[in-house]
Amino acid sequence: MNLYRQINKWLIDKYKPLNDWIYFNATPVTQGTVALNSVTGERVISKDILGRKHKEITFGIDMISVYDNTGTSNTNLDAMDEVLNFSDWLDNITSDNYPDFGKNNAIEKIEVLNNVPDIFINETNSLAKYEFQARIKYVEERKENNNAKT
Repeated sequence: MNLYRQINKWLIDKYKPLNDWIYFNATPVTQGTVALNSVTGERVISKDILGRKHKEITFGIDMISVYDNTGTSNTNLDAMDEVLNFSDWLDNITSDNYPDFGKNNAIEKIEVLNNVPDIFINETNSLAKYEFQARIKYVEERKENNNAKT
């Protein structure tokens, strides 16, 4: 199962301010763009004595917005509010609204890794890219061996 596909679908379905699509691993420099980017991928944090793997998957969110080069207008503050609303939503999502990682995976926690987004400015186009990262921690249950003799 492609977990990034599941995260992408979940964000579109659950976070209402998004359109019916977001980009994946590509962030066009166009106002209003939202992109989901793989970061470090999926990694095993630990294994327990029951054979379960404790894993995490990290992803980045990029949001492109108009940027006021004077830096004194509400334009930049409004863009920051939009990004912070998205990251706050992720930080406060409840377990009954987690993405579907399949029957063998149980999500334990979703967390935003930086409380203030990184900002990259494109002065030529008067645009800014706001970027933050999030992580989903989950447990992968040990899969039963279907070929085991009884």
